[in-house]
Amino acid sequence: MLVSLQGWSRNKGIQLKLVDPSNFAREMFQRTGLTCVLHISSVGDAVDVLCESDGRSEYVTKRRQLRLLPSNSTSLSERHKYF
Repeated sequence: MLVSLQGWSRNKGIQLKLVDPSNFAREMFQRTGLTCVLHISSVGDAVDVLCESDGRSEYVTKRRQLRLLPSNSTSLSERHKYF
């Protein structure tokens, strides 16, 4: 069903992404080779896409910068402001 939906959305010019599937689902996609067909992304990546489309690129830039920093270089409360 997901492969069918992926094909349909691609034919319509729509990019279908599965956001943060469960560990079990992710493992099943890997075992069956569906990770080559389905686009799987994290919640953070989905939030970035939504913010970019909403014109909040400064939010996305800050989030990406925080992901690149070592975990001890930014306080936990500072990191959570952007998630």
